[in-house]
Amino acid sequence: MVLLAAVEASSKLEEAIRSLVEHGSQLGFTIIKALIVFLVGRLVINLLNKLVRKILSKRDIDPSVKTFVGSLVNVSLTILLIISVVGALGVQTTSFAALLASAGVAVGMALSGNLSNFAGGLIILLFKPYKVGDYIEAEFETSPVGKPVGDARIVSILPRKSLITRPEYRVGTQNMAANVDICFLVVSANADFSVNRIARYASAVLQGGSKPVVVLTKADLCSDLSEYMHRINEICGNIQMHCVSSKTGVGIDELRQYLVPGTTIGLFGSSGVGKSTLINTLLGREIMRTGDIREKDDKGRHTTTHRQLIEADGVFLADTPGMREFGICEAEEGLHEVFRDIEETARQCRFRNCTHKNEPGCAVRQAIEDGVLSQKQYDLYLALQAENSVRTASEKRAQKNKKMIGISKKRKELRNNH
Repeated sequence: MVLLAAVEASSKLEEAIRSLVEHGSQLGFTIIKALIVFLVGRLVINLLNKLVRKILSKRDIDPSVKTFVGSLVNVSLTILLIISVVGALGVQTTSFAALLASAGVAVGMALSGNLSNFAGGLIILLFKPYKVGDYIEAEFETSPVGKPVGDARIVSILPRKSLITRPEYRVGTQNMAANVDICFLVVSANADFSVNRIARYASAVLQGGSKPVVVLTKADLCSDLSEYMHRINEICGNIQMHCVSSKTGVGIDELRQYLVPGTTIGLFGSSGVGKSTLINTLLGREIMRTGDIREKDDKGRHTTTHRQLIEADGVFLADTPGMREFGICEAEEGLHEVFRDIEETARQCRFRNCTHKNEPGCAVRQAIEDGVLSQKQYDLYLALQAENSVRTASEKRAQKNKKMIGISKKRKELRNNH
């Protein structure tokens, strides 16, 4: 009897081990299958995201729409991947999908007002009746005491009086600021100082219909400001300049003279030059978050990561993120204004088509030899002229190609309809 009981126990143990091994192998296979589904799914999602970005970058679509569509595609594909992985693990996805649908309905009913605003914003992004920086005329209901209540309704879009742009690889042209009266070109008196960048900013600002003002910050940290001022005047002598220090208050009162009610002022400059600190100092209170610069190269960190419009006593200040690289495109008039002295001198050359190289009677070469014009200024003028010509020609070709593609699509639609 004892021997029989031992045999039965041994057989049950073997059966339990066999069952455990079978279930373990099945579970391991299921986990491996789910892991493969996840890895392959992530690979496919990355490829599809790159494809979507590539397609959107080739089309004339607002950058906000591109960001929204890219995020929507990524989130949708990720949700599908999660459901696929859960299904690969053996979980019934039918009930899971029903639960998601029920939760979606409940959230939709609870946030019906927000969803209607979301739909309205989506329509604005897709059909682009107006863009960032536009002034609009709106009307809204008022309470008995004259305060606005409820949602406002846009009546009309007012014409722009200025528009500052720069070329951008993926979107063609990026709007930096609109309807600004004055642009503070903020540069710091340290190792990050660049006259080249100032000339680029000034050309784009003048081309856009605004007034540039160079603001040299951190004057308290520099023992010899005259060197920086000389380098600015050597290249951009036609532009007004102020030396300021937010720490000691030097030059701040002079800048405050620009803060006239009804005026919009934009601030441009690379990271760490003190734009946000300057706004706080001008307004006399802490509004903008500020950060320190790296001591090894005097370059700053991106404290301001988006454009922000601040209103104070009827004056609007538009702070922009740091821009270390600033290309120019379709800025012929702006360049002529920045380098006005070179343009005026060139009109005095003996030959109208003078290249200012070896021609006799060249007024530009003579002015450089006499020290009236700077060789550095002339070299920068030629470099920016060449860059502007190349980028402008490239932009025109791109616009022409887009136009031809649109015409081709319309012709194809007409043929299909007939």
